Amino acid sequence: MHPLKLVLDTNVLVSALLKPDGIQNQILMFALNEPHTVYFTPDILVEYHDVLTRRKFGMDPRQVSRLILELTETGVMFSPLDYVDASSDPDDNKFITCASIAGVDFLITGNIGDFPEKFGDTRIVNGRTFLKTIEESANE
Repeated sequence: MHPLKLVLDTNVLVSALLKPDGIQNQILMFALNEPHTVYFTPDILVEYHDVLTRRKFGMDPRQVSRLILELTETGVMFSPLDYVDASSDPDDNKFITCASIAGVDFLITGNIGDFPEKFGDTRIVNGRTFLKTIEESANE
């Protein structure tokens, strides 16, 4: 399998931290390991932090800080000048913009209803579809 370029929606990180044995955590661990790369923008990092530190999730702020630090150390940040308008939820356009600028293979989200199926060469999939796709690719 060739190295994958990925964008992770915030809900993937929330689920990964809330359910360490779940699919989203498998995806996060996959994404954080070389040779794969996670791409993000400053706006995405702000959203990651803001959402992950919401009291309702009860996450340890140190765990959130470690995750964001790991993302910034292993991932690639882009600072877009313009944003695309392709999502039914305007707050999700930052993820599509990042995916478009970086030319990523997959944008992974738990909210596929807010996104088109594909944007440019980027496939927009949920966690199950992503894992199934990489398993099939590894078996070829």
